[in-house]
Amino acid sequence: MTWTRLWLLLLSIGVLGLLLGGGLLVQDLERDESKGRAAQLALQKQAAELWLRIEANQLIEQATAIGSDRILLSSLEAHERGLAEPAVLRQSIQKRLRRLTDGQGLGLLLVTSREGTVLARVGLDEDRHGDSLAGWPLLQHGLRGYRLDDLYEQGGQLFEVVAVPLPTLQPERYAGALVLGRLLDEQLGVRLGLPVEWRRDGQPVPTAGTGRATPRGEAVRLVQRPGSVPGVALWGWPPEGPVPLRVRLARGVAAGLPAPWLLRGALVSGLLLVMGLLLAGVDRARLSRAPAPPTPSPVVPSLPVASAAEPSPPWTSEELPKLYADFVVTRVRCGESLGGLSFETFCDEVLGSQARIRSEHLCREVQFRVVVKAGRATVRATPVW
Repeated sequence: MTWTRLWLLLLSIGVLGLLLGGGLLVQDLERDESKGRAAQLALQKQAAELWLRIEANQLIEQATAIGSDRILLSSLEAHERGLAEPAVLRQSIQKRLRRLTDGQGLGLLLVTSREGTVLARVGLDEDRHGDSLAGWPLLQHGLRGYRLDDLYEQGGQLFEVVAVPLPTLQPERYAGALVLGRLLDEQLGVRLGLPVEWRRDGQPVPTAGTGRATPRGEAVRLVQRPGSVPGVALWGWPPEGPVPLRVRLARGVAAGLPAPWLLRGALVSGLLLVMGLLLAGVDRARLSRAPAPPTPSPVVPSLPVASAAEPSPPWTSEELPKLYADFVVTRVRCGESLGGLSFETFCDEVLGSQARIRSEHLCREVQFRVVVKAGRATVRATPVW
């Protein structure tokens, strides 16, 4: 009799616990899944900001290399001395710019005098020249010796542009400035591994490669593009991660139990609980004399002690920033955390591996590339003899 009453009591408590715990379990799992998506989105935003800075620096380096061409500078020297006719000077500059930028995907190039007058254009409005851009802040900074990037709008199109000074033989002044730009594209989405779209004030803007179908789902803003054209931001559609098995099971159980059955189950569980309590009261004295099971002593796990290493000084090589950016983007795509990762420690590990491999294999150099191994981002080294 006693075991029957205990069975009713335990059964009622178990059924009620399953009903309540099932609903709470689904809520907890959905909350955990939402937190995971938010963490993944934060990593993608960090990677987008990093790539924007890298692309701007690459465009500035490209413009600096073009602006140091001696033939282009000699044409400006001739203009400064009044030895070149405007039409011949414009054709000479256009021809040289086309040759220097062939195959580089640039859509806008212009050369100005040190007063801000346009001497030649390549790309947009090539026949237009002689107009003044002296009021453009980016050009003014370039004529003063600064190398900066900005956004430029012309004909309903948005360009990423940079301005660099064009030096002369006299170091105290500049002969003019070179403005170089390319149409906004969606290559940043290829590097991040997700579809993206440039928008201005929430509306899509025409970019290089526009024409693909818009993905389904709600887009989120990844990064705001600073510049003189306000409201320009990169939006993306983060991929939904795989739903864990326990979440699918919990949802399936919850979807298979309609609300009336849940109410009936709760009512039956309540009745069983009342009956179990009434019957258990009769044998309360007998149950109180039953020996209590021994309480196991808690086991306190030992925690590993993290050792902090002194960061190495930053490396100034040109290859390491791109390798580090690829490593960060690959970790984001693999869902790994960026906690504890810095550019200095990354350079320290890469250079240490390079020195060790050279001494072991007696190779001329070591090439590094980012690969995915067992679902994790890693840097693979290859000796070159």
